[in-house]
Amino acid sequence: MDNDANTAALGDALHGAGVGANPGSPFPTVYGNVQPRIGMAWALTDNLVLRGGYGLFYTNFQSNAMIQQLGFSTNSALTSSNDGGKTTIPNVLNNPYPTGLLQPTGSSLGTLTGLGQTITSYNRNFQIPRVNEFSFGLQYRVALNSVIDAAYVGNRITNSSVIYDQNLPNWNFQQTCDELYANGKNSNCTSTSTNPFKGIPAFVGTNYYTAATFDAYDLNRPHPQFLAVNTQGLNRASSWYNGLQIDFRQRVTHGLSLNTSYVWSKQILQSGWLNQALNIPQRSVYTYGLPHSWKIQATYELPIGRGKLVNLQNGIVDSLLGGWRVSSDFTIQSGEPTTLPTNARPLPHNTFHTNLNWHQNQVQAWGNCVLSQLNGVISIPGGPTGATAKRCGTDFSNYDWLQYPLLENEVAQPTNSSLIRMKRRINDDLALEKSFKIERVAVTFRAQATNAFNHFNLLTARFDINPNDGANFGTVYPGQTPTADSPPRKEEGEQRAISSRPLPACRAGAS
Repeated sequence: MDNDANTAALGDALHGAGVGANPGSPFPTVYGNVQPRIGMAWALTDNLVLRGGYGLFYTNFQSNAMIQQLGFSTNSALTSSNDGGKTTIPNVLNNPYPTGLLQPTGSSLGTLTGLGQTITSYNRNFQIPRVNEFSFGLQYRVALNSVIDAAYVGNRITNSSVIYDQNLPNWNFQQTCDELYANGKNSNCTSTSTNPFKGIPAFVGTNYYTAATFDAYDLNRPHPQFLAVNTQGLNRASSWYNGLQIDFRQRVTHGLSLNTSYVWSKQILQSGWLNQALNIPQRSVYTYGLPHSWKIQATYELPIGRGKLVNLQNGIVDSLLGGWRVSSDFTIQSGEPTTLPTNARPLPHNTFHTNLNWHQNQVQAWGNCVLSQLNGVISIPGGPTGATAKRCGTDFSNYDWLQYPLLENEVAQPTNSSLIRMKRRINDDLALEKSFKIERVAVTFRAQATNAFNHFNLLTARFDINPNDGANFGTVYPGQTPTADSPPRKEEGEQRAISSRPLPACRAGAS
């Protein structure tokens, strides 16, 4: 087939930076991002101060996603056997690429670059995300060495980046097969038709070149010669944080210094899509949002030693038992929001279990009886005599979830939910330390314990969100988590000696 004749009518194509009239930069240089800050403090009384502040920031790029190398980077596969690994090619290490290395095509293919593939581009109109931070609060001096602060702290992030597919079929077609946001039938998307690109040389190396048929979804894309055209840098993501922060600080008083703080907050993140075709963004609580967090940091010098409450007159005894300090770092905070399944929605029978017993071997967050919908028909996976029916029965009203087939860039519900949270975390670190001098050598002994009271924390474990996992769906097994996910108490000892002996003085020589 004539390559040009069969590709001339393909329409829009991928264009390289710096080629022809195209700019050489992924987006224009920005010069006007000024970052102002302002703060104020007003002494209302001798002991009470009003404070406030505002700052505008611009975030740094989290990656180099704007640098796309399609056409300018390629891999050459090493062939070590011609019979599936039964025998190796002789002297393959002496000449591993007898036909040479594959060379990147650069922009030489022009509009034929990336045909038959999923390609990635970057939004040339991308704007650098803005962060607005502000606070307003009071500080009160409780005593000579202690103060307490109470403040509202807010944060607003706008223009953050999301990915969108410029090559989605339009909604007029998608609604015929979308069973989640319309009354379509999935078979309208998965039905196949003759592949119009089969055998066209420009598609060599892709499924387009060899497949006899293609599904209706891909053939109804605006540019069917490509699969997804994922464009990064769409300024549609945002974040909102509101928090009450209370801090109490006490400088050393009778051997005790203390810092304690409490935070009550909520953070919402809008990122990604519930349904891109309908322009519905996804919004939920932030993945690591913790509504409650309480921390205590304290250091206490034991009242044992010469001239202290327990007065040790003997020098040797004082050097051994006096001057010890105990420090603690204690944190208790809410568990992280639960991740929900993306391809199922809860039914009226489902119950989210909020008062979880984390001492059980299997902790269940929600019901795990799941129905499936396909082409408008709701059924029990495995049929009325299968494993699901034996466990949950055949009465649909007793089922907890309905699973749907998903289309591209669509989910059934927001990713995170604060209805259920993971196990709350308790961290308690303790240390015992003593410093003293032997002539000009400073010696420090330190013993410390991380997670001193051996609290069982789940750092990364999450509930099973795969509706096809039967009785394990919606559960987690705390006792089966790896040690790295629930680290036990760790004890360490340390000794340091630092000499402060001065160097010998240098004698100046005669001139």
